[in-house]
Amino acid sequence: MKVLVDSQSGEIQGVYNSPLNFSVSGKYIVNVPTGAGSVPMDSNDPLLLIAAKKSALMALHPTLPQSFSDEFLDISLVDQTLSLGIVAAPNKGTFVMPGGVLMTDTMLLTVPILTRVSVTYDGFLLNRNVEQTLEQPDPASLLYGWDPGSSSFVDFGSGIFQVDIMDLAGAVVLVPSMQSGLEYLYANPTPLSVRLRFTNLSMVPWHLSDYLLLAG
Repeated sequence: MKVLVDSQSGEIQGVYNSPLNFSVSGKYIVNVPTGAGSVPMDSNDPLLLIAAKKSALMALHPTLPQSFSDEFLDISLVDQTLSLGIVAAPNKGTFVMPGGVLMTDTMLLTVPILTRVSVTYDGFLLNRNVEQTLEQPDPASLLYGWDPGSSSFVDFGSGIFQVDIMDLAGAVVLVPSMQSGLEYLYANPTPLSVRLRFTNLSMVPWHLSDYLLLAG
């Protein structure tokens, strides 16, 4: 489910299923994956929705109690010094160019006995429909999930980003090539400072929508 939020008021405007075949200019999307199950929509506050979404995803991994997450509503958790080929902008405006690398800020794992980790993450395309713009000029029109190359709406999938857990310096790979939502065996003494590295393997820029790192 795609939850449309007004960037200025910060209020939820509506709930939709893909594709969103209308302009999302001046809005951003909170993505709630199907695997999260039924996430309550008790108010028009996106922060409450994001908290409920996080709880639902954590419930899928009951043995991984420690969590770190970012919905990219601001850029505070993006390490722009260690990143390369990115544009960092608030309200889910952060994207990674082809071959670019986004490095997150550090996260301190403190679980007493670290045995497993998991990362759930999502991304999206955000482009103008050039053909539509030529017919009905509207420079502000933006389509969520629109791929100009195929002239169609495209969902996020595996193989777009390579996601690795890195050491404190961002130089050593601790857990490589993590698929979204899967648990990986990883044992190391704690406390342990780590980062996530997102590498865009595709040929077009992709926005990062969110991530949730779990450890236990």
